[in-house]
Amino acid sequence: MEKHIVSLFNENILKEAALRYGASYNNVTKVGGFENFIYEFSLGEEIYILRISHSDHRTLELVEAELEWVNFLAVHQAFVSTPIKSVNDNLVEVIKCDNQTYFTATAYVKAKGTHVNKKAVKDDMLINYGYTVGILHQLTKKYIAKNSKRLNWDKDLLIVNALDYLPKSEIEIYYKLKDLLVIINSLPKDINNFGLIHNDIHMGNFFVNDNNITVFDFDDCTYMWFISDIAIALFYYVFFEPAFDKKNKLAENFMNLFMKGYQKANQIDSYWLKQLQYFLKLREIILYIAVYRSLDVETNEWAKKYISLYRESILNNKPFLDLDFTKFANYDY
Repeated sequence: MEKHIVSLFNENILKEAALRYGASYNNVTKVGGFENFIYEFSLGEEIYILRISHSDHRTLELVEAELEWVNFLAVHQAFVSTPIKSVNDNLVEVIKCDNQTYFTATAYVKAKGTHVNKKAVKDDMLINYGYTVGILHQLTKKYIAKNSKRLNWDKDLLIVNALDYLPKSEIEIYYKLKDLLVIINSLPKDINNFGLIHNDIHMGNFFVNDNNITVFDFDDCTYMWFISDIAIALFYYVFFEPAFDKKNKLAENFMNLFMKGYQKANQIDSYWLKQLQYFLKLREIILYIAVYRSLDVETNEWAKKYISLYRESILNNKPFLDLDFTKFANYDY
């Protein structure tokens, strides 16, 4: 989250957002948030999630477009956390700031279950993880935005403002990003490989309840190649394994199970699995930029670890993994 957004947020914004959804200030508990302010509250026996976003991060139109898609997915029985309406019968509430900008507030039914520790992950869950992502991709082929529309992937602020977020000492990272964008933008697009996707579907953005997965946090949803969601799921599953051989082994096991589930719901050509390395590298660089934008790389241990692990990899064009991903295509179901 950008520092100026943090400085604009205050107790009055939170109080007003809570009231718009029938909650009191004393009944909201902060539960996290990297790009937004995320709180939990209860009404009766139901628990909800309150998300507060600044307009410099997402405009009202982009938030409305996100909720339109999430509602479409929910209506078609996808496993997603559904938005609720405010006391004013709105899916999105606008709270103005003194400097002519604004915050948006949205609320969602809290997903059943909990996060799963990677050490406790079982094969069935990884298969179901892939199936859940496959369902989203199968459904998005049928989706046509009625009102506002989400942006294309390369309009992400982490890409558009990359040069501003990176220090001058990291200018070579910016050039690596530019080179990669040329390659990715040359890839073919059609309804079977490109559409509106979640774009941040790691294990922190879903809960598991009796092996049933419910996806939430569609804040980053964008028009992008489907293979990117697969790359993001894989990336975050293995990215902090420092030993390259162990990371490859972990990734192979993940892909074997994940793709079995994915292809129960949606088929993907081996051509796209060949392109997976590009999208893994894109996520590697995007997260690198996000670290500089949002964290103090001198004092934050997580940031220092990430920079240490991946700076030379990016600069030397080292593949994120050394696997033949095409072998995970065309499981027979």
